[in-house]
Amino acid sequence: MKRNWTSRVMGVVGVAGIACVMGLAVPAMAQDTKAPAAAQPAEGLPEFKEIQARFIEALGGEDALRNVTSRTSKANFDIPAQNMKGTVVSFQKNDAMFAEMELAGMKMESGYADGVVWQRNPMAGPMLIEGPEREEMIKEADLQSELDLGKYFSSMQVTGTADVDGKKAYKVEMTPIKGEKHTRFYDAESGLLVKIEAVRDMQGSKVPTTTRLLDYRQVDGVKIPFKMVQTMMNIESSMVIESLEINKDIAEDKLSLPADIKALVEKKKSGGEPKPEAPKPDAPKK
Repeated sequence: MKRNWTSRVMGVVGVAGIACVMGLAVPAMAQDTKAPAAAQPAEGLPEFKEIQARFIEALGGEDALRNVTSRTSKANFDIPAQNMKGTVVSFQKNDAMFAEMELAGMKMESGYADGVVWQRNPMAGPMLIEGPEREEMIKEADLQSELDLGKYFSSMQVTGTADVDGKKAYKVEMTPIKGEKHTRFYDAESGLLVKIEAVRDMQGSKVPTTTRLLDYRQVDGVKIPFKMVQTMMNIESSMVIESLEINKDIAEDKLSLPADIKALVEKKKSGGEPKPEAPKPDAPKK
């Protein structure tokens, strides 16, 4: 029973889970020549570019966001219903990342470097991540991803308003070039992103996910949500950042591919393990 629950938790806080719950790439949208089409909103609603401009200003401005080249953080992870607690340490720099989670006495690692997305956990060992989870990790590892929306989204549509924690928020449907649509909720008063609803592909299953972004604080001129509460697979988890540093030097070996992951990459390049030879037929009896 314990093992089954552990497997489920690993699925919840896997590659995509860590990236989403921690908010490793804080959304920071800006004007860009490659920006995707923003469809006309319903009557009486602001256009997406207006919501976007207010969001950028609320976070600290485009210049401050572009100056972020690395991020190091430590956070505390909690699943109250199961009385499970853990920690997550993450490092990001130049389109590469590494995150290490310790939960219920187990350690899980994930990362992205040299075009390879990988994960290592006690249940499955080292593995290469492909498909939608890989695409999501690549986006989250890009510190400037939201400054070039055209790389990831084909359109954004303001669809209406909603109540989020008793406050009015604008709903924006984001259509990615790859993967599932998701809906973002921007507080109408502060301009900040406060909620995300998405359907994530977790090991072949479509899992509805809601993430709330709370307790925005300013770090080196940039506002960052220090608390994220996520509901996935009927499990509510929270992540509270304990410490966060921007533009701190990160050792290259911290972000480089581990030896066992490199071995998997080489194995994949060579076509995997050689197939066993077919058994030879018995020689005809004389």
